[in-house]
Amino acid sequence: MKLLEKMGGRGRKSAGRKSTGRSSSTATTTTDKDFGPQLQRNNIVHAASDARAPDDVAYVRELLDQPRESEPPDPSAYKEYLTITEDHENELAVEISAYPLLSKRTAGRGISGYFQRPNHAWSAVDNHLTTRLSDAQPDIVESYRKTDYPPRAVEALSADLAPSSYNEAMPAYAVEFKSSNGDTKEAKLQCAYDGALMTEGARAKHKYLSKSDDNFYGKTQALTVAFNGEILNFYGHHAVRIPTPSHPTTYDLAGNGRGNAEAATETATAVEYHQYLLNCDNPRASFENFQTAYRHTRNAQDIGYQWATKRKDALWAYANTENTQTSPNVLISLQQTSNDSVALLSATPDEDNCDAYDDGVHPTDQLLRECRRSSAANNEDFSVPILTADNGDASPDALIHNPITPPQSSKNVSLPLEPQQLSGSVVIEAREEVGSNVHGHRKTRRVRVRTASTVEVDTKSNARRSRRKH
Repeated sequence: MKLLEKMGGRGRKSAGRKSTGRSSSTATTTTDKDFGPQLQRNNIVHAASDARAPDDVAYVRELLDQPRESEPPDPSAYKEYLTITEDHENELAVEISAYPLLSKRTAGRGISGYFQRPNHAWSAVDNHLTTRLSDAQPDIVESYRKTDYPPRAVEALSADLAPSSYNEAMPAYAVEFKSSNGDTKEAKLQCAYDGALMTEGARAKHKYLSKSDDNFYGKTQALTVAFNGEILNFYGHHAVRIPTPSHPTTYDLAGNGRGNAEAATETATAVEYHQYLLNCDNPRASFENFQTAYRHTRNAQDIGYQWATKRKDALWAYANTENTQTSPNVLISLQQTSNDSVALLSATPDEDNCDAYDDGVHPTDQLLRECRRSSAANNEDFSVPILTADNGDASPDALIHNPITPPQSSKNVSLPLEPQQLSGSVVIEAREEVGSNVHGHRKTRRVRVRTASTVEVDTKSNARRSRRKH
């Protein structure tokens, strides 16, 4: 213990390397006196008088206070806590001695890749929330590994999912420590910074999954804890949309090559990140208060674990849906069918000119091309197996058809299609009726589109019909 006191928490909360490319001398550290004002300029609202309560504040408080199945700590555990926290002169001693008496170990969850990680700088994060600030560096987070997420999601979400150079994902639970005589206001500001970045990470995942905004804004997305061995504060963090783009950060972002002004407005000024106090405990005050702090801490850990797991599972479900989708060459949605109907009609030759055909190609060659397209669209056995790209999707350039002989008879030729199971319960049935005049030109083209409601769209050319040759 004496060794820990002498260490004094050296090397913790240093300014570190700033990911924005600015020199460390121009970045405000999390211990500077200008840290709070810069948070406010970055749309991180932490003042109690300005912060808005999340819409689900009552529900989250209920989750924090719900009874636990395990037995509460006994009076001997409380006495041990009083002895250990009597005089801690640095935050590291609070972290490794006092906090474990309230929190639960994550060893059982480690089997699934969910671990407790100490003091890692979020050096990969570089967005509107980190403007002129050094890297966030929570004292403790609990999260999954980056490698526990779908590779495509990791690549698409970047630092919003993987905030550091370590194999860790963005958490939903973080803790900031101070010594027994430390400034809890500083810990509160650090929690506001951590919570805003976690909320932004959750927002990026929400947008990536194309979920409704109604299920995100105003809802608690992350929990943080500020603890000095005596006072234990629990904060909820959520995002709020503001009506007008009036924040100076907009102009800063637009002028620094960080995307266009519209993108800067969306990320920097259309959203505020609020920190709201959920509970404040003093575990030293009484045995009952110690039991309450014990329950709140462990419930907060469980909430963070559940949120992180839910987001990870949602990303995997989304990735699995993408991997099992039918090739884009075959899959046609209901909306696409509706929008493409006109295009299919306009793709036919001039209806007022029976001699018209595509690009000056001879009618026989044109008929051959249309037969090939029809067979490809209906999965008939007129082609070699479809080549696939590395991602498992059918390559759009991989359709190679074997030559076929066009019909020689002057009678109408029908090419029926077998119905395919398509997205949106849409069945496409295409049929071409080809007649010939003395020049062998195409006479009639019919495309029929049927949906689950048996709606049909039939198109016929108005080309003049000539008598069939017998």
